[in-house]
Amino acid sequence: MLPEGAPVTEDDRDDDGLWAICQIDPDNNPWLFAENTVLKSDSRSAEEGGTLPPLQLTAHGLLPGLYQAFASDPKRDAAFSLDARDWLRAVGGAGEVALGVVRVTGPLTVWVDHRYLTADNPGPVYVDYLRLMPVYEVDGGLERPTPPPPYLERAEITQTQLCLLNGAGVPRHQEWVTAGLPFARGAFHVTDGLELPGTSALTAVPLVTWPDGSVKWLRVCFRADVPAETPTPLRLRYGPAVPAAATPPPPPQRTAAGYTLRAGALEVHVQDGVWDGIVLRGQTLVDRAPAVRLATDSGLQLTQLLVDSATPEHAATPGLLITGRLGHDGVAGPFRFFARLCERAPETLGITFGVTNEADEVFQPERGCGPAVPLTELTLVIGGVQVSPASLEWPSGAVPFVTSDQTLLQTGAGRSVAEFLGAWSLRAGQQTLAEGERTEGWVDLRQPGRGLAVGVREFVERYPGALSVRRQGDETEVEVSLWPRHEGGILRWAQGTQLVTEMALFAHDGSAPATRRQACLAAVLHPVRAVLPAEHYCQTGVFGPLSTHREQRLAPYLDSRDAFFQDLLVHRRAYGREDWGDFFDNNGYVRGSGRLWTNMEWEFPAYLIHQFACTGDADYLEAAEQAARHFASIDIIHHSSRPAWQGGSYVHTGDLREGHQVDPPDFAHAGWTQGLLWVHYLCGDELLVEAANGLADYVVRNMPPQGPYQTQPAFSMWNCSRQAGNPILTLASVWDLTRRPEHLAALDRLVDFALRVQDPRLGCWSTPFYEEPVHHRPSPDYSGILFRGLYTYWQLTGDARVARAFNRLEDFLLGRHPLETRRYLRPESYYRQTIVNVGVPCALSATFSSDPGPLIELGLKELERGFPAGEVKAVGVRSAPGVFSSGAHLIGAHAAHAEPEQ
Repeated sequence: MLPEGAPVTEDDRDDDGLWAICQIDPDNNPWLFAENTVLKSDSRSAEEGGTLPPLQLTAHGLLPGLYQAFASDPKRDAAFSLDARDWLRAVGGAGEVALGVVRVTGPLTVWVDHRYLTADNPGPVYVDYLRLMPVYEVDGGLERPTPPPPYLERAEITQTQLCLLNGAGVPRHQEWVTAGLPFARGAFHVTDGLELPGTSALTAVPLVTWPDGSVKWLRVCFRADVPAETPTPLRLRYGPAVPAAATPPPPPQRTAAGYTLRAGALEVHVQDGVWDGIVLRGQTLVDRAPAVRLATDSGLQLTQLLVDSATPEHAATPGLLITGRLGHDGVAGPFRFFARLCERAPETLGITFGVTNEADEVFQPERGCGPAVPLTELTLVIGGVQVSPASLEWPSGAVPFVTSDQTLLQTGAGRSVAEFLGAWSLRAGQQTLAEGERTEGWVDLRQPGRGLAVGVREFVERYPGALSVRRQGDETEVEVSLWPRHEGGILRWAQGTQLVTEMALFAHDGSAPATRRQACLAAVLHPVRAVLPAEHYCQTGVFGPLSTHREQRLAPYLDSRDAFFQDLLVHRRAYGREDWGDFFDNNGYVRGSGRLWTNMEWEFPAYLIHQFACTGDADYLEAAEQAARHFASIDIIHHSSRPAWQGGSYVHTGDLREGHQVDPPDFAHAGWTQGLLWVHYLCGDELLVEAANGLADYVVRNMPPQGPYQTQPAFSMWNCSRQAGNPILTLASVWDLTRRPEHLAALDRLVDFALRVQDPRLGCWSTPFYEEPVHHRPSPDYSGILFRGLYTYWQLTGDARVARAFNRLEDFLLGRHPLETRRYLRPESYYRQTIVNVGVPCALSATFSSDPGPLIELGLKELERGFPAGEVKAVGVRSAPGVFSSGAHLIGAHAAHAEPEQ
């Protein structure tokens, strides 16, 4: 800001002893002396006899701390000072002027003097901006909050409904059900009880707590009988007057004989292999460890699962995590595997098996940014099955087992779900026994007194796949192919990505009814979902401001949202081993007719969870789970020969290539963990936690070195909006669960940067609050993730600086400042008006406002403008998470601050 009486005029007259404010038309600036309006000196310097006094510029309202100060290029030699005593001569035309590191405790003043004659280029000097980059101090920054207010008074017993959704169409018996229950701050204490009549073996474990110690996310597990009809409502009661649920039983304990994992009457013995034997009521069904077949087109062949460790764990139910490497003749190869084993229903073992490519081989480099192998087969071999069936029961019916092998092969083609046929064939050797379109993936082996059924989840969706049974003398082998030989062709398997499958093993006495087999396999193939009323999810605040309210004025938006989701599921996603769960657009910002995958950009899983919470529609939750599982296995880099890439995510394509691993990771895409973890809390998939942790570690590993931040990677491009915003949301979401100190340390640094950075050149949203006259203003463009990250950080820490930042944002949104001159930041510009750039800022700023009404109305008007009456508007796939999450948050903020009805 210029002090009162400063030697400045709006009339540009030379030799008048005044600095001139030169209004530069941003649309007509061919000489590019500056990006915006500038302050210009007289032409004659002091060395030439000029009488122009130094220009004094003072920045008010800066947050305290150390800053690296820069001034814009004066274009000719000029003198700069931070105290009007010691002067620095800056060479004009050499770029920005580094003024040094300065500690700010109040207003910051910079003096500029046109005192030097620039040889061969006499004339005025120009002042465009000051740029102040935070220097992080470990002991500074965070303003600790005041103690939280006391708990709200609550009932001794609170009651709601938990609905069980059965998608298998058959009754389920004593199946394990997992549910994640969110609570508002103070609503549920760790000492409170919880009961669910009609269930058994109920346990409850807090996963995440609010800063005051109350429970934010609670995981409950229980056994339930679920009828074929759906939904099945259960009465959920909780509170201080309710008896406490049981604590989970301990995971399996190791003995001299290894581990024994039980699923009803089924026993799984683990000592040296993934398992060493499977026994049902004293009868051995499987007598050896499983093996593997991995082959590549370059000649590599691996046949063994070499176990490194077996670790008891308690995720949803007690289980074991077995890890190791694929190898041959005892020699390990460059592929790591994991297998998670747990009980899913009586006599039913759930197995999640995955393999990570850690090979450095380079294959088809034009199709991706890193190493890859040409995979021709990956098959899990369950050998030593002690069942000799006379016939095999497949989904299409029973077939006599008279040849040495039978294979159910799932193939098919189609660029989207709507076009996919899902062709399958059942073969005995070279003979086709049956064929059709879309089938479940299971087989049942029976003989008098014993039987074993094996099922594969998403057999159609994750094509190509195969399920085979082979006769080996008196024994039988069951093979589950994640990538079947010949029919799959060659898969370009990118380094660091995982191929994962989920299986069910149901052991029986050879006479189990078909309905029981279907129900037990469904425990893995179609798990029972447990969901709360939508109103409960919205009132907790864990997803930000949300509401179930459907206001009539917003009907066009809501209709467009619903139509988009239906179109998304069938026309904007595809089946396939790598593709399932992701979404594509034929025409993004890169024009073309190919499938440009999103790689979950802009938090697709979170967007889907927002809509699930607002509507109660479990289809949104199912899509979110599929998206999160895809992201965790296919987009996250679980291993890299470039250490800096480890844990990051492959970025969606920036050109016309259709793959999922086209571009390397960067900070502008180091996000998308919030939705990942919400799905984990709700559904219980541990792979999602590992992926989120890896992405947080990637951020920590690639943070700029201690000291002044520069506008080079990792903080370039859109600066705060993406390069800091995505990592902030990532670290805040992960630290909420893990409380790892290295995550918090990096998070504090990023938040300090985001709150204090003053970079007019890049239009940071927080830039504007010290200039007068105003020539540099902020833009909320690309900032939705940043605001959500800061909001989440504030929920975790209560940092008062964040609240004040949202107050400044409110001033900007409501135009409580002179209008800016920059081309893209004018009030009528695209960046100021789209709902993506207004919805989240308005909704979250309302939390901190003493008068939120104008903010919310501003956002709602933009929502109405973007979705006019009488029209169901198409929304681009890449834009959808920002558009619909913005709308969801606005409606939630509106409901939260609406006047109560009389």
